Amino acid sequence: MRPLAVLALALLAVAVLAGTGSARPQKGCALRRGPGDTLVHSADFQVVNISCEVGWRVALACVRFTYGHAGNCDAAGYRWRCTSARLGLGSTQRCLAGRRSMQIVWLD
Repeated sequence: MRPLAVLALALLAVAVLAGTGSARPQKGCALRRGPGDTLVHSADFQVVNISCEVGWRVALACVRFTYGHAGNCDAAGYRWRCTSARLGLGSTQRCLAGRRSMQIVWLD
């Protein structure tokens, strides 16, 4: 095969693979204890385009939008749109602010 053809195929493969990846990598965060006790009250804590610390501040500031509630919340310098869905005894909370997002599963 000609070197130019090999280069063209390689560039095409890179372009295709780049188009299939997520533009916003999701980051898993360590679970936290409390506040106020030594128990873990959450699972599956994920953030996109923010740090885990900012995500935790959002989760706590916007906790009223869990268990089937939705609304807007100000936290960490941004206005967040939060929604939630019940999961048995727990709840999944999702908050978005532009390209930033936070998701956490509250267990109780």
